[in-house]
Amino acid sequence: MGRGFACGDGWEGIIRRLAEKLEPLAVDGLRATQVKEKFGTLRFLLARSGREPPDDLSRMIHEAEKESQRTCEECSAPGTMQRITGRRWWTLCDPCADRESDGKRREERLRPE
Repeated sequence: MGRGFACGDGWEGIIRRLAEKLEPLAVDGLRATQVKEKFGTLRFLLARSGREPPDDLSRMIHEAEKESQRTCEECSAPGTMQRITGRRWWTLCDPCADRESDGKRREERLRPE
């Protein structure tokens, strides 16, 4: 992804849909401070100044984060959370996981709740 994003291109659609939902709810001083992958899941962090944002913001962000747990971070195909030997957690489809493993064994797979 472009500058300011620390995740793979496969989550671009999730981030775009979330941003479109959040825009009409935005209040003065609300801005995204981080959009990144952490432990195989999207993290979308906001900062605010001024009045309190609507409760819907947290719900929408949580829904996008859950969607990232079943979407390949690299290509946006359906994926699962996986850990590749000696590396971090990722949410990947099998073909992308095979490319990333580079001959290393996949240790575990987790299914999102």
